[in-house]
This record gives sequence, C-alpha cells and structure tokens, in this order.
Amino acid sequence: MSINLFILILNTLDIKYVHISELNETNVTDYCLVLTNIKKKVEEILFFKVYIFSEIIRCIDANLNFINIKKIVFIRSKIENYLILLDYLKKISEFIFFEETRPTKPKTVTQINYPENLKLIKEIEINIQRHGYPEYSLKKLVTYLKNMPLENQNLYVRFFEANENTSKFKLLEVVNIVSKYWKIGCYFDYKGTFYNISITLTNLNLYQFTPKETILEENIKKLRITDSKITSNFVADILNINKLKSLTIKKL
Repeated sequence: MSINLFILILNTLDIKYVHISELNETNVTDYCLVLTNIKKKVEEILFFKVYIFSEIIRCIDANLNFINIKKIVFIRSKIENYLILLDYLKKISEFIFFEETRPTKPKTVTQINYPENLKLIKEIEINIQRHGYPEYSLKKLVTYLKNMPLENQNLYVRFFEANENTSKFKLLEVVNIVSKYWKIGCYFDYKGTFYNISITLTNLNLYQFTPKETILEENIKKLRITDSKITSNFVADILNINKLKSLTIKKL
C-alpha cells in the first residue's frame, strides 16, 4: 500500500489515539508525512520503545489537529533533542514517562515466618514503599537519573529547574517483588506515589483484608488468590475495595 493511500484511508476513520512504534531512520520521513496529514482531532499519543526524532515533534506541533492533545505517553523511549521536546510539552495537559533503570526480574524479599492476617497488609505496604523511593528533591532526582539516556535526564532536570507545573508530569518506574506468600507489581513515581498495584496471595489462611488508610486503599487494581483458604469476612473485605478492577480466586 502506498503511503498516500494509507493516509487517505486513515482519514476516513475516527482517530483519537496515535501509537508510534518501530520508528527509525529509514521510515522517519514516512511517519512525518502521516502525522502532517492527519485530519482528525487526536487526543492522545503513545511513543513505544522508539527514538524520538525532533522532526516527529515538529510535525505534531505543526498539525492543528493535534492542538487539543490531552496526554502523551513515552514508554522506554529515547529523546534526540530535549529542548525541542520540552518546549512542546509545555503545551500539553499531561505527559507520562515510563523508564526502565532497574532490573525487570522480580526482587525476592525476606520470607514471612508467621504470616498473620492482621500483619499482611502492613507487610505488603512496607515492602512496596521500601522498593520504591520517597518523594525526591531535584538534587536527589538528578542522582537517580544517572542510569537513563542523557537527553532524557536533561529533559527532566530542565523541566524542574524551569518550575513548570509538576502536576501534569509523571515519571514512572516498575516495582516487582516476591515473597513466599505474595507477589507485588506496581508503578511508582518520583513523588512517592504508587499506581496500579497488583497483588497475588498464595498458600495463606485469609480471614480479613482491610487496606483502609494505607497506600493500597486507592491504588490496588488487581488481586489474585491461589491455593489459599478464605472466609466470608475476607471476601466481604475485598469486595469493599472500590478501586479494585480485577479479582481472581483459584481454589486449592
């Protein structure tokens, strides 16, 4: 299919979301042509594991159909010129960077010798916080950013130095930790906030699960229970978690 025919077909669709991947030096011109000629109002852009050429940012900025973008997400992407991207991001309502500076292999923590329901939530909360990091000052954040690509580092540092509105900025990392009785996965940001917490409980006698007034209360999204005994009180507790989106129970 020719690029012009692709653009023609693309503009017959109700496009609100643009996903950019497999972008490289050989096809950056084609990407620019497509982005320049999109005629639909786009609300969100995702860059996935790509090198973000400055030409791409300029094409997006020049197309008036991208003027009302609500969010841009960058997943493990490298920046060519942080100044050009920084200038553009000042116009965007929200932007999220997913970085990967830590090992992706789950970290094993000290086993719980005597797991009790009353201590389970606290044990999980302590381990999540221990393997994230507290709210960072700019000085500490710069130290942490050393494992990231240089242009990415420069973007984040300049953003904070310019005193931009940090409420629209998220810099997320991954937490993966395991114990004998549970597994935890989530995202955390430089503000010390945790997102999309996923918990798996295994080989436990579960009588209650009350995350009220903990970081789990608003941020736990997925709970999986395997090879465990549960009571009606425990089920009632987890059904009262308003933010929970997924519940899986696998019987013994």
